[in-house]
Amino acid sequence: MKIDDALLVKLVEAVEKSGGARAFSLRCGINAANISRYQRGLVHSINDDNWEKLAPFLGISPGNDGFMTDKEKDVIAA
Repeated sequence: MKIDDALLVKLVEAVEKSGGARAFSLRCGINAANISRYQRGLVHSINDDNWEKLAPFLGISPGNDGFMTDKEKDVIAA
């Protein structure tokens, strides 16, 4: 999943509501260092496994609201 501006806004809001990257990482099951990298723009996409864990905490269902996993995009393209 590509990290665009809309996704970044949702991620920052979720992290702030949780009390920081470490607290958020414990809730969603993704390494705190990865959460921090996503926020700082050091990583430009989220792998499918992390996206499946992260999306529900951002109020997004994978494949909903225009956000799709790379696998879903490949199926549609085929």
